[in-house]
Amino acid sequence: MERFKLFFLDLSIRSKLRLITAAISVAVVLVTAGALIFGEVRSFRQEMVASMNVQADVISRAMQEVQGQALKRQDEPAAVLSAEDAQAMARILGSLSAQPSITQAHILSRGGKVLASYYRDAAPEAAPDDAFDLEERYVFWNDGLEVIRGLRHETVVTGFVYLKSDLSQLYARLVRYYQIGLAALAGVLMLSLGLSNIFQHFLSAPIIRLSSAARHITHTRRYDMRVPRKGGGEIGVLVDAFNDMVAQTQQQTAELSKANQNQKRLIGQLRRAKESVEKAHEAKSQFLARISHEIRTPVNGVLGMVDLLLDSPLQDQQKRLAMTVKNSGQTLLQILNEL
Repeated sequence: MERFKLFFLDLSIRSKLRLITAAISVAVVLVTAGALIFGEVRSFRQEMVASMNVQADVISRAMQEVQGQALKRQDEPAAVLSAEDAQAMARILGSLSAQPSITQAHILSRGGKVLASYYRDAAPEAAPDDAFDLEERYVFWNDGLEVIRGLRHETVVTGFVYLKSDLSQLYARLVRYYQIGLAALAGVLMLSLGLSNIFQHFLSAPIIRLSSAARHITHTRRYDMRVPRKGGGEIGVLVDAFNDMVAQTQQQTAELSKANQNQKRLIGQLRRAKESVEKAHEAKSQFLARISHEIRTPVNGVLGMVDLLLDSPLQDQQKRLAMTVKNSGQTLLQILNEL
C-alpha cells in the first residue's frame, strides 16, 4: 500500500486524473454488474423452481390415469403406486426428454422405492432406491436443482415425483452476462478515458500554467509575470494566491534592490571619505616630518654650540644659563622625535 501511495504521488496530475477516472468507472461497472448478476441469478432460480413445479404438476396430472388403474386393482380407499405401473410411469417420464435441462427424474412409492426412472444421459449402474428424503421440497446444489413433489389421489399421498435439473442454462446466461460485462467495462473505460482527456484540460491546464510560470520565474528571476485567471473555485483561488505571492516577491525584490543601491552608494561615500582622510593624514605626516627635519638641524647645532660653550671657562651664572639652554634644546629635540 505504501509503495502504491508513493507511485501515485509521483504521477503527473493528468495521470492521476486518468487513474482515478478509470478506477471509479471500473468500480461502478463491477458493482452494477454484480447487482445485475445477483438479481439475474435470483430470478433465474425462481424461474427454475416454477418450471420444475410445472413439470411436476404435468407428471402428477398424467399419473391420474395410472392411479385410476391402480385403484381398480386394490381394495384400499386410495390408489397406491406399485411396480406393476412401471411401464406407464416410464412412458410418462420419457416425455421429459423435451426438457434438456432435466438430468434425471424418478417416480417413487410412498415408501421411497423407485418405481420408474428417467436419465438424460446414461443411467447409473445402481439405482438409488433408498437415496431420497421423502419430503416435498426443492433444494439447490452445486450441480443442480432437486424438486420432490407428492402425487396425490384426492387427499391421500400415493407416491412422489423426483426431478433434478442441471444449471447449464444459468451458467450459459452468466457467461453471456460476463461477456457483456467485459465488453461494457472495456467500453466504459474507453469512454471514461476519452472524457477524462477532454475534461481534465479544464482542471489540469491552470495548474500546468502555474507550474510553467513557477519554472520560468525560477530560471529568469523575473517577477513581473502573472498567470491569467480563467474561472473560479479552488483553481481560481490558487491562481490569485500565486499572483499575489509573485507580486509581493517582486515588491520585496525591488525594495531589496533599492536598499542594495543605497548601501552601495553609502559604501562609495565612505570609501571616498576614507581616501580623503588617508590623504590628509599622509599630508600631515609629510608636513610634520619636514618640519621635524627642518627644526632638528638647527636645534642640534644649538646644542652643539652649547656643549662647546659649557666646555669653556664660564662663571657660575653663565654656566647655569647655558645648562638651561641645553635642557630646553634637548626637550625640544625629544618633542620633535615624538612627532
